[in-house]
Amino acid sequence: MTEKDEGHHAMLILDMGCGSKLRQGVVRVDLNDQFKPDVIWDLDKYPYPWGENTVDKIILDNILEHLKDPMEAIHECHRILRPQGELEIHVPYFRSPYAFIDPTHRTFYSIYSFDFYIKGTKIYDRYKYTDIEFKLQKRLFDYELGNPGLLKKLLINLANRYPSYYEFYFSHIIPLHQLSFYLIKQ
Repeated sequence: MTEKDEGHHAMLILDMGCGSKLRQGVVRVDLNDQFKPDVIWDLDKYPYPWGENTVDKIILDNILEHLKDPMEAIHECHRILRPQGELEIHVPYFRSPYAFIDPTHRTFYSIYSFDFYIKGTKIYDRYKYTDIEFKLQKRLFDYELGNPGLLKKLLINLANRYPSYYEFYFSHIIPLHQLSFYLIKQ
């Protein structure tokens, strides 16, 4: 399942940990064969079965928080992504009560959690946990979580416009539920 990229090559888009989601134009990857993925693979097993610089886009939709070593998974995604490839990540926000409902969740995320991979951020420059680099294209709260009411829409807009302000001053009062990160491999 691929689509053409302006006639240059067939785009390879992986939906890793796809579960029951049925996105079009992707290769569905999951360990659970009941979801009938295109590729059955344990995302905690490295290396992933794709070559270096071969994948155009990877979607990690509410899977990263289930993995034993999320940093290794990000490293592996970076390895298989082509230069300028896209990494789309959806994770539970650490303030959300829904983050703690699922007993298989191992990690929770804040607006700065992926700054460890984004050169030029204070966290990347200070800690240097990794030598891989991504560029942050965008970061969004509750992007695909249905049709919220007016008050929640206003809160989401405020949080997306001023994420640090929301996280430090309002998130403990009115928590949102999900964070989405759109990263570009450098």
